[in-house]
Amino acid sequence: MSNTPSAPESVISAPAEELRSRVQPLVELIEATNGLDQQQAQTIVNYAIATYGLPFLEKFPILAISGPAGTGKTTLLEVLRLISYKAPKELIVGNASKAVLRDILANQITALIDEADEIYEDLLTIRYSRQTANMKVKRAGQEGGWVNKGVELFGATALHRRKPFKDSAVLSRSIIVRTKKAKVDIFLADDFSEFAEVLDGIAQLVEWKHVPQLGGNRIADTWAPLVAVDDLLGGDWKAYADEQMKAAQANLDSGRETEPSQAAFKSFLALAFEDEGNLLERVLLGSIANNLTDEEGMSSYQVGIILSDLGFTKANRGGRAYIYTGGQEKLAAVALDLGIEDELFYDDKQFEA
Repeated sequence: MSNTPSAPESVISAPAEELRSRVQPLVELIEATNGLDQQQAQTIVNYAIATYGLPFLEKFPILAISGPAGTGKTTLLEVLRLISYKAPKELIVGNASKAVLRDILANQITALIDEADEIYEDLLTIRYSRQTANMKVKRAGQEGGWVNKGVELFGATALHRRKPFKDSAVLSRSIIVRTKKAKVDIFLADDFSEFAEVLDGIAQLVEWKHVPQLGGNRIADTWAPLVAVDDLLGGDWKAYADEQMKAAQANLDSGRETEPSQAAFKSFLALAFEDEGNLLERVLLGSIANNLTDEEGMSSYQVGIILSDLGFTKANRGGRAYIYTGGQEKLAAVALDLGIEDELFYDDKQFEA
């Protein structure tokens, strides 16, 4: 495919419409060779442009490319390697040890990580913000022994994985691009590499100092560098970004339902009704604790304290500890307070309010 971009010198005074015309061939090339829709292809381009703003930014989003096997995730990383700021010559292997990854990430400005399902997620969180990116690591001293040396991890991080992130802190710092099976054109590196100069030239026109004003919460902060790029290009990608931010917030709110008080109550609620829908008077405390997932796991003692704090009565009977349900109205009120919806309460006016 022959898409020859203009040199960056001709970018300096170009209006938004002309700037968009210079990146549109790249958007179309990504669509053709990776099967992404236009908005997701534009996301890749905006992300690549934003990497050139790294020297001026305090936060930078993680780009997670997610999808089934054989859907071009590694190819997208190769695209980013060719068009991003100070990208490595080779992709980073995601299953490397934590020490090896830490050293590699410290030496890369735009890190591109292949097969990152098992990557250490705390490294991604640290790398997201310049304020948290300074680490002390032990190095062999010239005269023997060990010395502490500072390592700077801040930078852009793009990776591909099949599994969702375990840590909601990483999710709120991420932009997700989802791949799917599609009939695509052959990927040729030379078609992409010539766009790097154009993206660099466009990035020089972005008002990076205004990026913090585009944020306001964690998810908005995450998308802000790409939104700043779209503001310069004057396109309609921002509407797509707004939808994705709302979806990310909903996913984050859903993930928060596994916090201790919510997890304990949901386990209690699941055991409080018989199969016929009749409400039980009491539930065995040990059963509530055993009903939690491994990630939510708490002892009976911890669950008892949480449910007591939520206003439920705990009592011993026959040598065993029980939690008393207190009636459906009480359960509905606690569910409402914790932000937990359940079909059993949809007809309850207090819950619906």
